[in-house]
Amino acid sequence: MVYYDDWFIAYPPLPMPTAIISIYTSDGFVLAADGFDTDPDSGEILRTSVQKIFHVRDRTRELAFLFTGTDRICPKGSKEVIYDFIEAAKSASIALSDVHFEKSCDYANALLSRIYPLPEAARAALATHAKVPKTTIFIEGYYDGQARRDVLIIAHDDGKTDLMSGWATAGSVTGAFPDIRSIVAGSSEITLGTYRYKMSGIQTTVEAISAAWTLMYALCDAEARTVHPDAKTVGGWIHMAMITPQNGFQWIKEPRTGN
Repeated sequence: MVYYDDWFIAYPPLPMPTAIISIYTSDGFVLAADGFDTDPDSGEILRTSVQKIFHVRDRTRELAFLFTGTDRICPKGSKEVIYDFIEAAKSASIALSDVHFEKSCDYANALLSRIYPLPEAARAALATHAKVPKTTIFIEGYYDGQARRDVLIIAHDDGKTDLMSGWATAGSVTGAFPDIRSIVAGSSEITLGTYRYKMSGIQTTVEAISAAWTLMYALCDAEARTVHPDAKTVGGWIHMAMITPQNGFQWIKEPRTGN
């Protein structure tokens, strides 16, 4: 595993064909995700209302897990789920709920050790695919009252794992999504041009919510798909949440039950 302690002040968005948006302000975190799940080989949309944001709370942590990339493993051409990263991470968080770690990165590392390496059946299912996207888990929120961001990345082609950890720095949009700047810059003023929004200097959760909706709508706009190929795999049921020191985790728009 490669580990970067305080790798970022505000880590840049990871370019991915999905939409995970995170904005931190002094008021708290605003988190948003799209609902698409696509086939890694064909690009076919398999599900349109996948929940990608999950609440995790225990005595010292008020967090959200956000998933992108490969969230479950099925053999090629089959719907049988051999391994589910989301369910595995949720189970791991329950098992770790009474364990205190001095640093958030230690907690993230303990979580990783419980979900990876994969069991043999899951590795065999992965081998049936020509290409398998990385599994990325964003861990966002408050650890011992401190705003933190940790990112776990599992590359399935070579088994390399990365853990990036740092303080949450306020005011910038981050997460995992296609390059919104190139999408908006390459669009017309009539459609995507109307979604122009600052990507830094966001000061309140009210501003952050507005920015998150604006960026998500831009990524899901039909014109975005003609400008940026990765935008074709962004869409479906958008869900959004916030985490504040006063009120903890709250849904702004809940995920849809069922897929």
